[in-house]
Amino acid sequence: MGFAFRFFAAGALFGVWTWFFGDPRDLSVVQIVHQDLIVFVLGAAVLGFVLQRRPVSALRIGADEARLCAYVSAAFAFIAGYAGAYIAALNYPLSMDEFMALFDARIIASGDLLAPVPFGWQGLAKALQPIFLFKTDASYWSSTYLPVNAALHAVMSFVDSALTAPLLAALSVLLIFAIARRIWPQRPDAAFVAVLLLVTSAQFIITAMTPYAMTAHLALNLLWLWLFLRNTGASHGGALVVGFAATGLHQLVFHPFFVAPFILSLWLGRRWRLAAAYTVGYGAICLFWILYRNVIADSAGSGEGGVSAFIAQVEYLTRLFQYTPIIVFMPRNLVRFVAWQNPFTLVLFCLALGAIRRWAFPLPQLLAGIVLTLIFVVVVPYQGHGWGYRYLHGLLGSISLIAAFAWIQFTGLEAARMRGALIACSVFAAAMLPLRAFQMRSFTEPFARASAVIAKTDADIVLVDPTGIWFGADFARNDPYLVNRPKVLLLNRLTQEDVARLCVGHKIAIFDLSTARTFGVPALSRVTVNNEIIRAFMADKKCGVPIGTSP
Repeated sequence: MGFAFRFFAAGALFGVWTWFFGDPRDLSVVQIVHQDLIVFVLGAAVLGFVLQRRPVSALRIGADEARLCAYVSAAFAFIAGYAGAYIAALNYPLSMDEFMALFDARIIASGDLLAPVPFGWQGLAKALQPIFLFKTDASYWSSTYLPVNAALHAVMSFVDSALTAPLLAALSVLLIFAIARRIWPQRPDAAFVAVLLLVTSAQFIITAMTPYAMTAHLALNLLWLWLFLRNTGASHGGALVVGFAATGLHQLVFHPFFVAPFILSLWLGRRWRLAAAYTVGYGAICLFWILYRNVIADSAGSGEGGVSAFIAQVEYLTRLFQYTPIIVFMPRNLVRFVAWQNPFTLVLFCLALGAIRRWAFPLPQLLAGIVLTLIFVVVVPYQGHGWGYRYLHGLLGSISLIAAFAWIQFTGLEAARMRGALIACSVFAAAMLPLRAFQMRSFTEPFARASAVIAKTDADIVLVDPTGIWFGADFARNDPYLVNRPKVLLLNRLTQEDVARLCVGHKIAIFDLSTARTFGVPALSRVTVNNEIIRAFMADKKCGVPIGTSP
């Protein structure tokens, strides 16, 4: 407990330091200062209070109580996730990661894997969708992401796409309960603790309000682990099927890092046939998803596919690496990750590391998966938007299970004090959930309102001039079949010749910094793009009028 108190106190100081010395328009600075600083201050106060209190003795959890907790927690995760998708997230995909998942979902729900770019717009694809776009030389497009998360949203879109993540979150709660009961059948209280730590994670609940693939990563990782631990021929076959889906969720690397330590343990345990089956199976799975873009591009009549998509991803990741020094962003990421968890998760996880010599299967494998993922994200540390640190989201189950082990080890020594800390920290974490939802809505609302006005503008085309607008390029959003009116294009992805053609026969509106400010969209402290020449050309041709400022 003392370590956790010092960490939260240090986190508060880190937030104050970031406030004074960080770039006020750097996203990670804004997130720590305006979202996490208050949580660190309050968390340090709560932990300090717990350290001074008398131990609590009344917390006895049997199998029935643990099971009831799992069911209630699953229901809460679903209800909070679904209600929050509309109340806190405003049913608006804030980041382009989220928008492109729904972009692909629209394509898949229409029965396609790629959407044709309509005639007349094919040369303007990069202006229509400037970020995370995959386009074939036969003028078909989709996102650069793998399709399984989008497919899940496509299936649910026939009811409501916003149901997808809440259902997966509820499934995650039930799975972590089932896994903990299988690992520690004589300790139902460990399952109770694992469930409680997960469901009081603000990152877990808030992310379930979004279309991010991260909730699906968590659910499928836990489903894979549940099947693997059953240790039957059918369950191992099911694990490979789940592995196929999990690897193809959105990025290739995350799920294989989770399973690699388990496959290695099979080889070290001389379970040759099963180890070979998993190795060959995952080799085939990874090869399929690497070649996926080639397959769908060939089906659309294009020779351009997976190689070009892979090169585009490498170029994007290289730009991120150049832009984001590890020494700056990884401390912010990890501090932010802790701020979005139940404080007692940190306490138990650190205690578990101190008792690592007593670990048994599958805890070493779970920790190895965390380490492998951290090694990867250190190379590409910038997450952009996210609630908490989403690159570790798929491992929240691993962290909760390791923490539950510490509960088993140390409740026998300091049972009453541990129970008191669990209760106090969980009440605090639950109390922070409405605050986190409010922070989400406050941050999202200006962007959602501005996007709604753009979408309702009476024009054929809206040209977005992102000069000086924070995340201005993200306002260029279109239906993959371009059935929307107006079409929205990013001005700095157009040439003067492109603008001249668009100005002929089209009603043009302009969304720029002056309009964005009326909705509270922040301005950049430094200008990264400048469209003065094209704007002067448009003014000379009397092409385009500013968007109205009211919805």
